[in-house]
Amino acid sequence: MKPPHWVQKLLDAFGDPDTLEEVQGDLLELYAYWVQTVGERKANWRYGLNVLKLVRPLAKRKRSNEYDEPPFFLRPDMIRNYVKIAVRNLTRNKVFSAINLLGLSTGITVCLLIFLFIMNEFSVDNFHKNGKSIYRVMRGMEHEGKEVAVSYVSGQYAPALLTDFKGQITQAVRVNPTDALVTSQDKSFHERKIIDVDPNFFTFFSFPLIKGDPATVLSEPASVVLTESTARKYFGSIDNALGKIVKIDKNLAVKVTGIAQDVPANSHLDFDLVIPLENYKDRSWMAGWINNGIYTYVQLDPMVSEEQLERNFPRFMDKHMGQIFKQSGFHFNLSITPLSSIYFEQSAFDSVKHGDKKVVYIFLSIAILILLVACINFMNLSTVRAVDRSKEIGVRKVLGAIKGHLVWQFIGESLLLATLSCLVAIGFLIAVLPVYKQLLGYP
Repeated sequence: MKPPHWVQKLLDAFGDPDTLEEVQGDLLELYAYWVQTVGERKANWRYGLNVLKLVRPLAKRKRSNEYDEPPFFLRPDMIRNYVKIAVRNLTRNKVFSAINLLGLSTGITVCLLIFLFIMNEFSVDNFHKNGKSIYRVMRGMEHEGKEVAVSYVSGQYAPALLTDFKGQITQAVRVNPTDALVTSQDKSFHERKIIDVDPNFFTFFSFPLIKGDPATVLSEPASVVLTESTARKYFGSIDNALGKIVKIDKNLAVKVTGIAQDVPANSHLDFDLVIPLENYKDRSWMAGWINNGIYTYVQLDPMVSEEQLERNFPRFMDKHMGQIFKQSGFHFNLSITPLSSIYFEQSAFDSVKHGDKKVVYIFLSIAILILLVACINFMNLSTVRAVDRSKEIGVRKVLGAIKGHLVWQFIGESLLLATLSCLVAIGFLIAVLPVYKQLLGYP
């Protein structure tokens, strides 16, 4: 004979978990006795009434007094005892502890390294103060039957956009990436990271200057801004570089008027020297509409949206390029791309730094998988160890240990090992970070 199933479920749901096993055993013994003495029906009633008395919402509460002891997890002596036992068990089983510690800490370290890479990828160009309102002008054209966006336009676009969209576009800057032979103190260097820009480049973008005023550092055509590392390469120190003369392609002499901090790794633009674009104002790619070789960036008024501006681009193109379109027979359109989207733009033909979102998400999946495997391995090893300690659990229960205390003991040991793994992982991360940053090209 068995007591009613629903009564047992009630006791499981609302009984005190610390004494549930003992109470169930005692009630089943009483139930068997009642069945023999008063019959099954009355035994069911008695069993149900006793269960109701033991259900926690209905059970009589012991009157609290000043001598009541606090819960075990608030007692310092119990906490010290559990920590002492946890440390003793970890040190007693050194091989098990080392395998579990190294496995979890290695997994955490690899995940942290991948997360650093992912954070850097998604932080590209976020350091610019006005980044949310900056866009790059793109030229749309057909290539192999597909519409593709090209980032190169001629030098005439920036002033025309400022004139035709006055009030909507607050400022614009042109950037011409190039390379040149740079001569300094009888030494020549082939520099591949040179950009020719408008004078407002350093007020438009937020590339910090160590020396020089962002508003005036490029106001003179015969001026140049070097990055910190380039200044040291040419002149040994930043202070020695300021005011010195360097020659571009042995014919353009420019004076160092400013020193910029090295370009951060999370920038799609990269440069070592910045030269005023004014020096090349008579070149064909500056004077004509049809030639293309310059990036043009615009900053929109906060009240103007990307869609508002693009709606007026067909009229702008017809005004300035309509006659050329008729004569040549080809046609292209204009659009703008937010600064934050340039890095992950895959279809643009340009020479700036780009990333791939698919690769980033693949690395994110790998990081999650590695952490999941490390956690599963940690749980498996802990479970195996718990089985080996079944004799210890039995002895402690015989001596009066409560189930909840034993559960917290094992949870505490696992938390201690996980905490140690996190600390070891941070140590590993600090140790390998310099090599990792050098491998990825981070400063």
